[in-house]
Amino acid sequence: MLGKAKSNLSRWRFGVAFIAKIFVFAMIYWLVFFFRPDAFNFASRYNANPISSFIEEFYTSDETEGLLGRDPQGVIADFQLKGAELHSARNVYFAALDVEREKEEAFFAAGDASAAAIEANIRVYETEKVEPLREEIAALEAEADALPYGSPEKPVILTKVIALNEHVLSELNYLIGNRIDFADETLSSAREDAFEAYQSAREAAEDAGSAYRELRGAVHNEFYTTRQAMLDQVGFADFLYFSACISTTTTFGDITANQAWLRMVVVAQILAGILILSAFIDSFRKPR
Repeated sequence: MLGKAKSNLSRWRFGVAFIAKIFVFAMIYWLVFFFRPDAFNFASRYNANPISSFIEEFYTSDETEGLLGRDPQGVIADFQLKGAELHSARNVYFAALDVEREKEEAFFAAGDASAAAIEANIRVYETEKVEPLREEIAALEAEADALPYGSPEKPVILTKVIALNEHVLSELNYLIGNRIDFADETLSSAREDAFEAYQSAREAAEDAGSAYRELRGAVHNEFYTTRQAMLDQVGFADFLYFSACISTTTTFGDITANQAWLRMVVVAQILAGILILSAFIDSFRKPR
């Protein structure tokens, strides 16, 4: 009688250990969920959290591929539409940036063409106005050098050389200070038109960027508000249920581990359950 009572007590201990294991792992899963909610996936059929990590990844990277083709139930369908709208706004913004770059390049090209035309016109002016003066100065200097020292004509020639040098200096100062006078009117007009187009494209890109960022912020806030409201529905009872299903190897897939390290925890619970169950079965064996 005493041996039978001890045997029954031993079996009760196995039962208590099995139930305790369920509660301990349930607590572990609950704590993991508290700090890392995306460590678990909840099927859309499960009424606790139809939003899982793929939506968070979408709103981090702004990619719609993670949402398209998924379960269109309720909230997910709503966020699919918002994601498509956000994706469209981003495309508009990037297209506006491309137009801005094109207009900027056109403006710089027009500016280069206008500057090249100014330089060409200045070279023409120098050839027509300055070079003859320099040639005349060179001829007078050569003539003065040919005259004997003390010749009365030499001071007269050098005076002309000084006057011509002053004239040349005046022409060069005019070229430096009045470059705009040598601009080509057609090219200057094209440069102004290109600048206005660039400014318009830049403003359009800024407006598109502001609209995109505003929409992204609004969707981001709405997503996290909705997601947190759904996460708040998950409690210890859900993970007690999850732990019990794992311990009895009767999981239904409504709650699953989403990360490799957490799956190893699930494996450890299964192995612990097998060991306890094996020891419980072994307790029925009669010693030889």
